[in-house]
Amino acid sequence: ELTKNLGVQGAGTHTLKVWTMDVNKVTDWNATNDLQTIQFAVVNSGTAALPYIEDFESTLPGNIPADWTLYDNDANANWFVYATETNKAAAFNNFAYTGAQNKKDELVMPVVDLTASPSIWLSFDLSHASRPNAITYDSLEVLMSTDCGNTFTSVWGKGGTALNTVPDNANLFIPAGPQDYQNIQIDLSTYTPNNKAIIKFVNWSNNGNSTLIDNVHFLPSTTTGMYNDHANTS
Repeated sequence: ELTKNLGVQGAGTHTLKVWTMDVNKVTDWNATNDLQTIQFAVVNSGTAALPYIEDFESTLPGNIPADWTLYDNDANANWFVYATETNKAAAFNNFAYTGAQNKKDELVMPVVDLTASPSIWLSFDLSHASRPNAITYDSLEVLMSTDCGNTFTSVWGKGGTALNTVPDNANLFIPAGPQDYQNIQIDLSTYTPNNKAIIKFVNWSNNGNSTLIDNVHFLPSTTTGMYNDHANTS
């Protein structure tokens, strides 16, 4: 493992390129695998306090909120805010991710202080469709870190047809309205002693169809009448 201070200055999206040269002092007959490109974003540090809500309405389409971070491991596809005439949501376009095989892309919330309440639930609205007759499927996972991002624990996940909130769609899926979303609530009460929690949404793409999340916020308890899921399934 090689550790290097990159000396990155300023918030925004950055690209890191790492390549090998003159390997073993012989001709490299396969130079196509000598370059690795990773895209990442730097945000201003700080801790968000409860109550916290992100509905993406103040973010320009194509961007992400200024205090969120994205990690794109292959500089190919990204999370972004998608806008319809009536709503904005964070989206991942699996439909256009040609050739993706379990590709991982991360959308990270700002560091949040969970100590305000002994009981806390993460709530968000989810929308997804699969392609008809799919063999492989997309997945969505939520992970939590309490050690400044050194390690993460999966607190929720769904994949396959269980991720669907609408019937299969052979075209690019765009939610028609609130009826195409399902509310997800995740019990994070065991993490309330932590004042610097990091939560990230991870899209695992298999070139399926669109995944969108909206109205990300915290609740002091689960809400009756809304979809409640804190199981970790795939």
